[in-house]
Amino acid sequence: MPVTFSKPLPQCHTKRDRDQVLALWSMIEKHLPQRSLKRVTHQLEFGAGKAEATRQAQDMKLQAIGCDRDDKCIEDGVVVKLNYTDAKGFGQSVRHVLRVVECGTVIFAIQCSSLVFLSRSTSGRDTWRPLGDTTRPFVKDGNSGILHASALCLLCYRRNVRPLVENPSSSILGAVPPFDLLVNLGILEVLGTTDLGAFQGESKKSLRLWSKEATAFAREHLCKKTGQSFKKKANLVHVKKTATGVKVTGKKDALKQSQAYTPEFGRAISRVTRKSIADHFFHANGINWA
Repeated sequence: MPVTFSKPLPQCHTKRDRDQVLALWSMIEKHLPQRSLKRVTHQLEFGAGKAEATRQAQDMKLQAIGCDRDDKCIEDGVVVKLNYTDAKGFGQSVRHVLRVVECGTVIFAIQCSSLVFLSRSTSGRDTWRPLGDTTRPFVKDGNSGILHASALCLLCYRRNVRPLVENPSSSILGAVPPFDLLVNLGILEVLGTTDLGAFQGESKKSLRLWSKEATAFAREHLCKKTGQSFKKKANLVHVKKTATGVKVTGKKDALKQSQAYTPEFGRAISRVTRKSIADHFFHANGINWA
């Protein structure tokens, strides 16, 4: 049996939008298998890092897979090495998404180094030029990541799978093509903002979250604020104005550690996944589920 889809491609009001959607879908079509794959995964995590969301989901007896392109993250078999911005990795990513059950979750922790406010002076990104200075490798790499993640989000939409995209609250991601198109078409919507500090994080680390068909349950469990000041952690990053712009220095490893998901946040994501799958199951079978 060939691969089937729960939804058609989204309706577009302009030819430009339609062309962009078709371009994203053509990226997916090249990697679709001839036969349908068994849907067995409940939660999939791209850019997993420490893979706390994956670990917590597995502790809840959910089938979960974490993927990351960094060799340092491939420690104990929880995380699979995968770079969805290269041809081979993208094809594997398409297959991973196809295996996710309806209303399961696919997490996208999109690389933010060229998107956050602190990098604006070097990335060249702003609301008028969201693609930034594409002559810089780290900006070009960031744009490639956004393009491929957007295509995978479109696949999630057609397979009735819930994408969960996160980036720092100062990120310009929401304005960068083609991610902005997915938001404008309603494929993604802002779920809200949250602080990792409210989930026992080492720093406040404010995140903006995007998802689809966001529920009150998801907002209640994922969008939390902390009143903690985190003054002891303020020395992780130093911002200094110079004649040429802004210079950012800091303790790179400590900063990266502070930005990782905590077990508490990973557990909250996994609870939302479990609830979403259960709601879909009971609704599909005509069972009144309160």
